[in-house]
Amino acid sequence: MIEDIKKMLGPPGTFDFLMLSTPNRLVHKNPKTLIFFVILFTSMQGIEIVNIYPYLHLWQIITDATIALFCAFALAMSIA
Repeated sequence: MIEDIKKMLGPPGTFDFLMLSTPNRLVHKNPKTLIFFVILFTSMQGIEIVNIYPYLHLWQIITDATIALFCAFALAMSIA
């Protein structure tokens, strides 16, 4: 058990920026997390526009675009 605690409180791992588990130590802002989110968000929106939007009704597109804008707004607020 002591080894597990030392491992949890030790130096961060390679994929620690993904925040796969709750951190047990002080966490500083990491630009890798922001870059990862922006790449993932824009790629998923691009896939939606190309593959899904042509089959949706106008109200569904507007609703999805509104949610995407709220996500982009939250991203912009997290940077500031």
